[in-house]
Formats: sequence, C-alpha cells, structure tokens
Amino acid sequence: VTNQLCWITFAAITSDAAAFYHASDLAVGLLSLSFMAIYVLIFLPCAWAIDSLGFRAAVTIGAVLTAAGALGRGLMADSFAAVFVFQTAIAVGQPLILGAITKLAANWFAPRERATAAGLGLGSSPARWRPEVGHGMAGHRDRRAVARATLRNRGSAAEGVAAYRSRDR
Repeated sequence: VTNQLCWITFAAITSDAAAFYHASDLAVGLLSLSFMAIYVLIFLPCAWAIDSLGFRAAVTIGAVLTAAGALGRGLMADSFAAVFVFQTAIAVGQPLILGAITKLAANWFAPRERATAAGLGLGSSPARWRPEVGHGMAGHRDRRAVARATLRNRGSAAEGVAAYRSRDR
C-alpha cells in the first residue's frame, strides 16, 4: 500500500510541487513515470530474486527499499534531487512487492484459481478500499491549500488532505 501511495503522491499536486521545487511539471511527472521505467528494466531480475531468495526475503527487500525511500523522501523533502533519488529507491522496491503477489497466487492457489487470486491482489488499489484516499482530493475545493499542507507536512496527498482538514477543526 505504501509503495503505491508513494508512486502516486505528486499526481494531484503536480503544478504546486513544480512551483515548490522550482522545476517543470514534466520533472515532477517523472517522479511517477520513473516507477514504470524502472519496473520494465528490473522486473526480470526481481522475478529471479523472488524465485531464488524466496517470497519472504524478496518482499522484505522491497518493503525496506520502500520504507527507506519514503523516510528519506520525507526527511529531505526540500531537495528535488533527493526526492528523486529516494523515489527511485521506492520504485526499485515495487517489482519485488508486486511480483511476489503472483508468486503467492502460484504457491497457495489451485491452477484454476491463480488468475483470480493474482488479479485481486494486483488490482487492490488503496484508492478502491480506502475511500478517504481516493476521494479526498476530488471532493476538496481548495486544491492549493491541500498542496501546501502536503508539501509543508512532507507527506502524501492523503496526509495533506488530513492535515488541512484537521486545521479547520
């Protein structure tokens, strides 16, 4: 869940993040695009790692990369270069986590159930089962205030919405 939230963090606040970092919208968009590019480049080595090292070790490596990248991104949020480096670390963890879902389906489910199990695992987006994340930005009228709260609090867009809403209470 954290990995996917880190991937999509800047989507709703691209223009505001670009202004904050004195960067172009394209540069901020590359923070998310890097996930797809890195996935294509390292998926096969990650699949090998999942098979060779085992499910637990591979997911642990992916989780550590995600946690370290998210923590570093939050601690050094004032530097676009640092955010980009830490975002890349998070992106490297993604194929280890997502690839493990299909391994889990292959090991735990009967052949006729594997596609359904893998589809449910891969299709379970946080925005689908956490309504406040999926609808928080869409239903909020003051997107700039949400963006400022997000950048100020160095968190995800959902955390920015929560911080902005708690300010009003």
